[in-house]
Amino acid sequence: MLLQTIFIALDFGNTRLKIYAEGPLLIKAIAYDKTNWIDEAFECIQSVMQQKSAIIGYSSVNAVDEAKLIQKCSKLSSISWINAGDIAYNASYPDFSCIKGIGYDRVLGIIGALQFTSAPFITIDCGTAITVNVLNIDGVCLGGAIMPGFSTMHASLHNSTAQLPKLQPDSLKYSIGKNSIDAIYAGINTAIKGAVKEYSSQFPEYSIVLLGGDAHILFELLEDEQKIKSSIHADCIATGIFTIIKDLP
Repeated sequence: MLLQTIFIALDFGNTRLKIYAEGPLLIKAIAYDKTNWIDEAFECIQSVMQQKSAIIGYSSVNAVDEAKLIQKCSKLSSISWINAGDIAYNASYPDFSCIKGIGYDRVLGIIGALQFTSAPFITIDCGTAITVNVLNIDGVCLGGAIMPGFSTMHASLHNSTAQLPKLQPDSLKYSIGKNSIDAIYAGINTAIKGAVKEYSSQFPEYSIVLLGGDAHILFELLEDEQKIKSSIHADCIATGIFTIIKDLP
């Protein structure tokens, strides 16, 4: 059976779904605000399956859209669904027992990071929200922080003001902006950079793993002392999902 089985990873984020083949190889990212996103995702999954059976592992911070797609795919009896985040959270290593309510995306990001480096480290997931997660030398997750991501900050500033434009995230470096656009970049980028610097200073011996769609933007903003101990693995959550589902008996 295993020779005829395809492994697929789904990352249900806050604003979009990412579909991965083994690698991990990102096949498609689909925004939930698209009218036909479920049909598009269903067709993509069928294409990856190549008329074979599939084990689909998933991480989700979006239970509503997760349920919609699983229901759509229920007509395909050849799919076995695995909640990779639930398995990872309840495993003995890493140890998440002292954390309540941690998102499975954060858990699987740590699992994925362990495939590239060893504890202790900090993962920083740069998506709709930026999450900071700390794993100590003993493999115990100490917790972390959640803050608005680059795009969320830009959208919030635009939506909450009368005249400020909505800008796209960029690694432009301004300490003081000489016009409104430069000032927005200066404020948002400095705020996020400062938060990362603060957490890095609390754990100076810890390496940093950057993941998520805006990981490259954050890396460019870091100071040299943070860059030296940082690595980028944008699809770390997918790596974590594949690690879990391929290790199942």
